Amino acid sequence: MPELTSPLRVTWDIPADIQTARALWGKIVDGKPLFIEAHLDFPAVPGFCGFHRELLTLRRVRFGLAADWPTILRVLRECGDDWIGNVSLTLLPPYPERGEFEETVKKAREFSWGLWSTDEGLSDFEKALGFAMEGGGLSVLNPCRPAAPLSGETIEKVVRIWESRGRPGHIPLKIHDLFLSEEMGQNPFSGYPGCAGGQTLAHVDVKGNLLVCRTLPLELGNLLEHSMKELWKSEERARIREELSRLPGECSPCSLASLCRGGCPGLAPGDGRRDGSCKGPRN
Repeated sequence: MPELTSPLRVTWDIPADIQTARALWGKIVDGKPLFIEAHLDFPAVPGFCGFHRELLTLRRVRFGLAADWPTILRVLRECGDDWIGNVSLTLLPPYPERGEFEETVKKAREFSWGLWSTDEGLSDFEKALGFAMEGGGLSVLNPCRPAAPLSGETIEKVVRIWESRGRPGHIPLKIHDLFLSEEMGQNPFSGYPGCAGGQTLAHVDVKGNLLVCRTLPLELGNLLEHSMKELWKSEERARIREELSRLPGECSPCSLASLCRGGCPGLAPGDGRRDGSCKGPRN
């Protein structure tokens, strides 16, 4: 892949402070990513309302918002709903009863039922899948740090539920955990280029720190002090990217190594780089 002057996809935890949210929005958009995937929690609604009208004229960048239903209700009350048509909406637990939100969701560009890729977050998988079978997609999102790989028990439970529903092929899926996706029969390693952190992906936290990934928070600098392109051209970013591009040594005897590239380094135990969800070398 050619060297990029900024990430193609940015995940962002929206801050509560209005001025900070506005400043970070400007810095992120100036970096010209193709996708901004924002997470909003209830206390941060004022921050979202500080820049939400910018979404009305958004054209080149696709904006996604992940939030739970109480947070969305507060946004609708304080900011209105004219922004929804330019947004891909991911609804996190606790979920509402379907009748409460259907008119709102119809206005969104895309809609999915969301879950965090953690043992606790996937406890709602059966409910989310049931809702998705009636309409909408299903998204399993990268967890925040400190993160831990999914337990075998959770993966087995999710796969059992998935198979009991006949592996419904009509549901748009975004499963960000490689090994869970593999167990669900999604062939995630087809064309997989390895960890995207610091290459096509970056994360911005509520303080404006630019990290290589939400799950692997190696810090590159602060967007309130520097531009996205300045930080992306830094020696530190190049060093981290080179390190993440290396195949973990323990993966070399594995027949899958050239495809999975060690999986997600943010889910590696200790100081390692091999995804903890991996069951070990394959013949």
